[in-house]
Amino acid sequence: TQLEPEEGVYDFSYLDMMIEKIGKAGGKVLLATPTGSKPLWMSRKYPEIRMVYHDGYREKSGRRHNHCCNSPIYREKTYQINTRLAERYANNDTVIGWHISNEYGNCRSVCYCDTCQAKFREYLKAKYKTLDNLNQSWCTAFWSHTITDWDLIEAPSEVGENSVHGLTLDWKQFCSDSYVDYMKFEIDAIRKFSDKPVTANLMRGFRRIDYWEMA
Repeated sequence: TQLEPEEGVYDFSYLDMMIEKIGKAGGKVLLATPTGSKPLWMSRKYPEIRMVYHDGYREKSGRRHNHCCNSPIYREKTYQINTRLAERYANNDTVIGWHISNEYGNCRSVCYCDTCQAKFREYLKAKYKTLDNLNQSWCTAFWSHTITDWDLIEAPSEVGENSVHGLTLDWKQFCSDSYVDYMKFEIDAIRKFSDKPVTANLMRGFRRIDYWEMA
């Protein structure tokens, strides 16, 4: 909120002051993007950027890392703030690199919104090509789970399908790939103005995202 107190209004005075002080003291800065914690005004104005639970309940405003990383609107807002930061500090000698977001996937790393469901179906179409291939791979004939239309596929959940293991594995891979893609999206925004090193902090033992792929 401090960097963008209202939509399209940016205030970098605090960062300017801190970076100048650190530079005068002989220090260096690894500057983080603020995308792990969205402003309350954004959360309220664009409810579709907030995660949806497996039971259809949408997150309320607040907390952090509860945005949908596949949301077109959140990606647009991410691009806007990241490019402005990169443009402003790309040539600042005190800023030696970039820290992207913070602990990707922390708190919640799975979103069941309509956007994610639709993207998951596209992911499956690209992977299996045909429903016959998908059904054979998932062994869906067991318990009469055969998929006859792509639109019938929903993410596994406690209130829906949770016994087709192929579905569960593909969903977990899709969720991980979504975060890897979102990280690349953040980096691309920075790279528009800056070629300084980029990193992110990963969490020891965290299994909901393929950290090897992300790294």
